[in-house]
Amino acid sequence: MLGGYAKTQVSAGIWQVTGRFDGIVERGFGRNMAAYRAAELMKARGFSYLQILDQDGKATQFSMRGSIMHGSGETMTLTVRGANDAAAPTDCRSANPGMSSTLAIEPLIARLGPLLYIEPAAMVAE
Repeated sequence: MLGGYAKTQVSAGIWQVTGRFDGIVERGFGRNMAAYRAAELMKARGFSYLQILDQDGKATQFSMRGSIMHGSGETMTLTVRGANDAAAPTDCRSANPGMSSTLAIEPLIARLGPLLYIEPAAMVAE
């Protein structure tokens, strides 16, 4: 209801992973969710590194009057593949080469995991 992730294999070894969240969360939550899930996906396939070939996302802000909570939403889709070395991707799919990178999976999971925990009370309107 508030968000989640989806994954789609777009070609041999290339995946699109989307993270989405609507609610009261920090900016970057959708991107972190997509990166975390992509890292889990590549780790499960035996890789040590995650190569981000492209990324596309959007963020929205919404608010309501009265006692109803204010919030935001974010969706991020990452096009990724696994690798076993830290070399930068040679086939960036983005118009901006700065959008591609290679990240070590273990530290990425360790850093992002705690950021994705949502205190249950934070999701209740006051």
